[in-house]
Amino acid sequence: MDELREHLTELDKNQPLVVSCQSGLRSYNAERILKSAGFDVKNLDGAYGIYSKVTNELLENKI
Repeated sequence: MDELREHLTELDKNQPLVVSCQSGLRSYNAERILKSAGFDVKNLDGAYGIYSKVTNELLENKI
């Protein structure tokens, strides 16, 4: 989060952003920081860890 705050000026406010993380908590915090700074940002809810596990299981079982 410290690095995100330090580099906000390097991001393009005209570009929509999507944030995600392993658990969901850091991406939520990043979303709040970015929105408060005026960015158009969406949080990929559900966390990457859960997504990748489910996706891998579906691929293995060919469901």
